[in-house]
Amino acid sequence: MAFAGSNNKIENQAYINSPQIGDVYEYKTEENYYYLMKVTEVSPQEIVFITNKFEVARSSKLYTIDKAENFLEEEYQISRQDLQDLYRNEDIVDVNR
Repeated sequence: MAFAGSNNKIENQAYINSPQIGDVYEYKTEENYYYLMKVTEVSPQEIVFITNKFEVARSSKLYTIDKAENFLEEEYQISRQDLQDLYRNEDIVDVNR
């Protein structure tokens, strides 16, 4: 079980280092709720993503809101460095590819 957790961290770090369109980031808010961010565009300087309009109280329930119709159309941009910081600070708790 420890190996699986360690392997997931290595895999997540690789995904954060090389984001791809369609990656879904599980994000934890300051209020300890969770929502999803989906990558829509990748450039050398920044990542463009859309967010889910719903939040859930437990990360284990994120699958219930991971539906195309639940993502907003408005796009946001984040620098690659800021993305790294969000992961390092454990605001992004998991990456799904």
